[in-house]
Amino acid sequence: MKYIKPLILQDSSDVYDVINDNRFVDFKEEMLSLYGDKVKQSKMNYKILIFTRKYDPEITYIAPYLIKEKIDYIRIDIENIERELYFDFSINNETKDLKITYKNQEIDLSTVDLIWMRRFDFESFNITEFPDESMNVFATNEWLSCLHYIFKIDEIKWINHPYNSKNLSKLYQLDIAKKIGFNIIDSVVTNKNNIKTNWNDIFLKPSSEHFYEYPFGYLNAVYGKKINSTELNSLNNIPSILQKKCNIEYETRVTIVGEKVFSARIDTNFSNDWHKNNIEEVVIQEIETPYQIKDKCLEFLDTVKLEYGAFDFIVDKNNQWKFLEVNPIGDWRWIEQNTNLLISDELIKLIQHLIEKEG
Repeated sequence: MKYIKPLILQDSSDVYDVINDNRFVDFKEEMLSLYGDKVKQSKMNYKILIFTRKYDPEITYIAPYLIKEKIDYIRIDIENIERELYFDFSINNETKDLKITYKNQEIDLSTVDLIWMRRFDFESFNITEFPDESMNVFATNEWLSCLHYIFKIDEIKWINHPYNSKNLSKLYQLDIAKKIGFNIIDSVVTNKNNIKTNWNDIFLKPSSEHFYEYPFGYLNAVYGKKINSTELNSLNNIPSILQKKCNIEYETRVTIVGEKVFSARIDTNFSNDWHKNNIEEVVIQEIETPYQIKDKCLEFLDTVKLEYGAFDFIVDKNNQWKFLEVNPIGDWRWIEQNTNLLISDELIKLIQHLIEKEG
């Protein structure tokens, strides 16, 4: 039988080598590398860990803000942990002493005020150093058991907790959005071929994320796109989201930081997912958030126990806001740099608030 590439993966050929991308080096490391002992770090008020990966422009961007506000941080990149991260957990009847060492720096987890979970996709992490693949599988499971233990330490505060973020599939999001009262787009989730709809134009998008990692360190982009009903025989047993194509006036990004809401209007001329195109061809401007949308976004994050979320909506010709999805680690830098929205400042305030909050 002739192989047909699944429809969702057709035209999605962009692959990003993030494991070898050194453009966004850690701010603190760069300063120490450039100036060595001349760098005098003043007394810090807080200590946080940032779990991310080498390619994270947002953290490179916000790092100077953190230092300025006396928030010391240690950035732990997932590409480095196999060679640079060591666990030293001591647990007995009287005490619990939990330490890790990263890049030769010992970290007592009891002194960590908060962990910020960014682009640390632990589900894609795997050990590759052993010649026997079964040994790699075993080693990966052992590593993950230690990481999961850190995730379950009650005393640690998070933005956002990894389990709450990972459990937030797009299908679950649609369910929550409907219950809260968002206007959602007519959707079908299926892996059947030849499914029948009465929609003339359909928007196809993945049911999980816009990227999948294979092999480790390489991100494969999967973009949404406009299709017609005759193409529905090529789903090839891959569950995908089909949505009725709407008459879009513009899109919006609503970024929630704690209780603070930032909204931007996005105008494009693309019929497919504009993320595939150059961001410079997208017009971004600050707008007011309708109070009903603001309240529902806050309720949504409260329901799923997240402190941060980047919501995407479309606004149709009748000025109806329709929920698309929310990204628990959605980037904000591209919004901040094209508007007067001070999202980074609010993120600093959120970190300080969560650390100082009781319980």
